[in-house]
Amino acid sequence: MFIHSRRFVAVSITGERCWLNCSFCRGYYLKGMISADRPERLYDLMSTLVRRGVRGFLISGGFTKKGFLPVVPFLKAIEKVKKEYGDDVFISMHPGLAPNRGFAEAIASSGVELVDYEFTTDPWMIQGLRGLVGYGGDAYVRSLILYMDAGLRVVPHVMLMYPGFSEEKMLRDLRVLADLGLRVITILYFIPTPGTPYEGLKLELRQALHLLRTVRSVWRGEVYLGCMRPFGLKPGLDRAAVHEGLVDRIANPYHELLRQGYPLYDACCSVPEHRLSMFRVRDGATLQRI
Repeated sequence: MFIHSRRFVAVSITGERCWLNCSFCRGYYLKGMISADRPERLYDLMSTLVRRGVRGFLISGGFTKKGFLPVVPFLKAIEKVKKEYGDDVFISMHPGLAPNRGFAEAIASSGVELVDYEFTTDPWMIQGLRGLVGYGGDAYVRSLILYMDAGLRVVPHVMLMYPGFSEEKMLRDLRVLADLGLRVITILYFIPTPGTPYEGLKLELRQALHLLRTVRSVWRGEVYLGCMRPFGLKPGLDRAAVHEGLVDRIANPYHELLRQGYPLYDACCSVPEHRLSMFRVRDGATLQRI
C-alpha cells in the first residue's frame, strides 16, 4: 500500500498554469502540488526537501497545447540534484507526449528514473476531452516507444469510466500495451471534478468493480490502482481490490485498509521494487491474489 506523507512530493514546474486545459480537469489538480516555476526554484526546492528527509519527487505541471510538459529548461536543475544526491533521491516525471526523440532522451539523461504516462488510443479522449485537435492514438503509441527507447522505465496509466468510455476501448488499450512489451499498468478512474462540465457525473461501483476484475483477468502483468479515483468509490472498490487480489499495489487506500497490516510505503505506487526500501514505513503481509 502506498501513501503520500513526508518522503515523496509532487512538484509543478508551471505553478497552476496549464495551456492545454483539458475539459475534465481545468488545471484543478495542479493546486495540490508544490510550485517551482523556474529552474533555480526547482533546484532550491528539491535540495531543501532532500535535506529535510524527502526522498522522492514527481515532476509534473500543466501541458502545452501540444500535450507535453515544458520541462526542457528544468532538466539541468534535475540533473544537478541527481548528481549531488545520487540514489538517495528518486525522480519520476509526468511528461505527457514526447514531441521528438531528443525530448525523451534529454529526460533520460537528466537522471529521471521513471515516466508516469497517461495512455489512450481513444480519439474522443484525445480530441474531445483533452482538446488535442489533430492528434490520435498513434501519437500516444509513438511517444511511449520514444520513452522506452530512451531507456526510461514507463508505467502507463489507463483511465476508466470517463465520459465516452467503453470496455472495448479499454481492452484495445491493454492489447496495445501488452504488444509493446509492457508488464506493469496503473489503473485510474475518472473523477468528476469541481468547476468542469463533468462535475455532476455519477460513477457506479458495480461497473467500476466489473472493469477492475476484467483488467485483472486479461492483463498478464502487474496491476496498480492509482490515486486518481472518486472518494465515493473507495470503500467498495478498495476493499474488493485488496481482498479479491485484483491489484498488486494500491495508492491512498481506504482508511480501514491501512490498519490491516499490509506493507506501507510513503511513495508513488509506480516506484520500482528495487527502489522501495527508502520509502518503507511498515513491513507486513503482501497483497495476495485469490
